[in-house]
Amino acid sequence: MSAASREEKWKPIAGYEGLYDVSSLGRVRSYHTLGMNRKAGRVSRSSTRMMTAVATSQGYLKVILSKCNVSTEYYISKLVLDAFAGKPIAYFIDGDINNTKASNLRWGSRSEAKQRNKALYAQIGS
Repeated sequence: MSAASREEKWKPIAGYEGLYDVSSLGRVRSYHTLGMNRKAGRVSRSSTRMMTAVATSQGYLKVILSKCNVSTEYYISKLVLDAFAGKPIAYFIDGDINNTKASNLRWGSRSEAKQRNKALYAQIGS
């Protein structure tokens, strides 16, 4: 086993749990399903298959994921970020949730929003 494969972590793709996983190294795998296990209430899985990424005309890698006979294209970079960094949240720079001006809104992580709120409350308390 190579050092890279030992460092590779896999997480399910949100909305496609049990069907597809994305890795920390930017690979996507699909599960070949055998059918529904009615007693256990879950899909029985067999082998996995690595998905082939296709480059867009701009060079971004994408894959096509399918569920319930509906296929959708996704950029691999977005799948990796969603799985490993989490989706960004909107937070209010001045802490006022009623101030919805563009100049007062930022994308960030939950931890960034928490840190910002702590700093704002510390200013209010002093």
